[in-house]
Amino acid sequence: MPSRPAPGHRRDIQGLRAVAVLLVVADHAFGVPAGGFVGVDVFFVLSGFLMTSVLYREFDRTGRIRFLAFYRRRARRLLPAAAATVAVTVGGAWLLFPSGRFQATLLDAASALGFVSNWRFASLQTDYFQQGSATSPLQHFWSLSVEEQYYLVWPLGLLMLCVLAASSALRRPAVALLTLGATLLLFVLALTLTDADPGSAYFVTPARLWELSLGGAVALALPLTQRAAPWLRAALATTGLAGIVAAALVTPSGAGFPAPWAALAVVSTSLVLAFPWEPERYGRLHPLTNRISGYLGDISYSLYLWHFPAIVLIADGDGTPLPAVVAVVVSGGLAALSYRYVEEPVRRSQWLEPRRERSETSVRRSTTVGISALAALACASVVFALLLDRGPAATAGGAAAGPVSPSAPSTPSTPPTAGEAGQGAATADLQEQLTAALSATAWPQLQQDPGDPVGVEVDRDFDKCSSGGYSQAECTWGDPNAPHTAVLVGDSIAAAYLPALAQVVGSGEWRLSSAALYACPFVDVRIGASARAAETCAARRQSEVDLVRSIHPDLVIVSNTYLRGNDVDTGKKATLPAWRAGFDRQLSALDGSYGNLVVLPPPPYGANLADCYSPRTAPSACLTKVSQSDYRTSMAMLGEVAAAHSGSVVDNLAWFCVEGRCPAFAGDTLVKRDTWHPISTYVLRLVPAMREAFAGVLAG
Repeated sequence: MPSRPAPGHRRDIQGLRAVAVLLVVADHAFGVPAGGFVGVDVFFVLSGFLMTSVLYREFDRTGRIRFLAFYRRRARRLLPAAAATVAVTVGGAWLLFPSGRFQATLLDAASALGFVSNWRFASLQTDYFQQGSATSPLQHFWSLSVEEQYYLVWPLGLLMLCVLAASSALRRPAVALLTLGATLLLFVLALTLTDADPGSAYFVTPARLWELSLGGAVALALPLTQRAAPWLRAALATTGLAGIVAAALVTPSGAGFPAPWAALAVVSTSLVLAFPWEPERYGRLHPLTNRISGYLGDISYSLYLWHFPAIVLIADGDGTPLPAVVAVVVSGGLAALSYRYVEEPVRRSQWLEPRRERSETSVRRSTTVGISALAALACASVVFALLLDRGPAATAGGAAAGPVSPSAPSTPSTPPTAGEAGQGAATADLQEQLTAALSATAWPQLQQDPGDPVGVEVDRDFDKCSSGGYSQAECTWGDPNAPHTAVLVGDSIAAAYLPALAQVVGSGEWRLSSAALYACPFVDVRIGASARAAETCAARRQSEVDLVRSIHPDLVIVSNTYLRGNDVDTGKKATLPAWRAGFDRQLSALDGSYGNLVVLPPPPYGANLADCYSPRTAPSACLTKVSQSDYRTSMAMLGEVAAAHSGSVVDNLAWFCVEGRCPAFAGDTLVKRDTWHPISTYVLRLVPAMREAFAGVLAG
């Protein structure tokens, strides 16, 4: 007879948990494998599979699903270890972080314990694939939030499907088919959300439900799939495991993730679950069923909880592998302690059970559990306090915009360019200074106090011309009779570049007029804090269009933030397609009214000195890494739209970054005053490099 998997405990599931957590830890700590973040997708499928198995088994046995009992079990399983991790992490943040970042961590802690982290990070426009300063040490709680939100709706959804299928002997296959159909619809929804906004789609629950739902469909179809012949089960399970490994190696970050790219990891995991195979002869050597993978699977939840705070608080931004190794070792030790003294004792206790169902023995056991948990928490706190009491050169931070992950290539693909910022002596000099800053282990003497990054005031007129008190006569620089004219339009990024542009295209044979307005990008989309703000921006954009049409300048310079604000008509973040269409419409209003058009991009979004700077930390705490999703996607979009209007994009990433890594200062000057605005003193240092980048346009 063909061998059948033993009922009950499946060792291959623990092995899958081990594979998933090792992929995530390796990716966060060392940046390899490049697609190691798909370990979370493996967890999603596992969760859907296991929870559906438990819930359907109860319905099949009793004809009902006890919702309160289910949620009590979930609370015992998840809350104690999560609370211990959050408490220790907040303590570490208090020791290490400046006040702004510590306060943000407190909010992250509240959202983590409320299992709404994913929505918090989505609302903050967090980019998972961008590393810089102030990464939340609790950002990894987003995936737990997605799972718990799924558990809020799926028990009721499964009960309704079971009731609809009535008492037919075909109930389970029918429910499996319905669940699979729902999974396909959810996958289409995920495709739509990912295409509209891959940054938010990474976190939001609707874009991830299909992964958990597929796990549920596999659980319901298991009686059928496990009838397959042993050789077929072995082949399909092995194919699934190989698919998970392949997904970790080839899955790209950013655009196309989570849908459709997560499908490789998700479907591969489903194959392993659907066709259980535990070889008897070589079981101890099988990657999913040996003792090591079994133990790692046992502690996988605790290891997942502890690894990210350890990496952010101990190793993030250091740039060398040793701190990352230390962080992984520490998180492994804390995971083992947490599993033994917090997670398992509480899970096996009768905590939260109705009082009438508790025995005297269980009360004593619960008391012991509480004491053990407090002892483990105290030990963990001591360990972290000792590890975090270190000198500035070893201290680092992460990024408010995203977690630890490999950096993107330094130059996004944006055709065509007005000038290569990587060429020329001035840009080469900037690169040398930025490279030196990247290797600095202590903050140098700077023109500005990093704790209060206010640029030297250049000219009040620059600020006035970018606010409500605008007039064309006062906001024009250079000889009024100069033979060449330029007009600057855009938002606060344009205003930030204005001091340098006034020298580059506002002197000699050029004069410059600016009509840019703070918080009003030159994009035909109704964004703003209110309808009134959106109307103000629309009126200013029309003024910019009128200025260009009246002057017919030789050159129009457009400079906007690439961060998309909220559309006042929908109340949601403007989608990338909507932003692209709005930018295209706005440029169309200028067609035929200019000689050349150039888009001047902002620096990459990332480090904010108010959050990341501390005299106790190294400059690496305020390092930004170029986003692999929003920045590159947005730059490519700018290039394509500009090209459609005979325009080009200045490739200026080399003004701020070296090989995708962007320090907080260059020489004795801070680069930015917040997350994306370049500081005025640094902007003035960009004048020679800006002349190089505009040389071809100015000569023409």
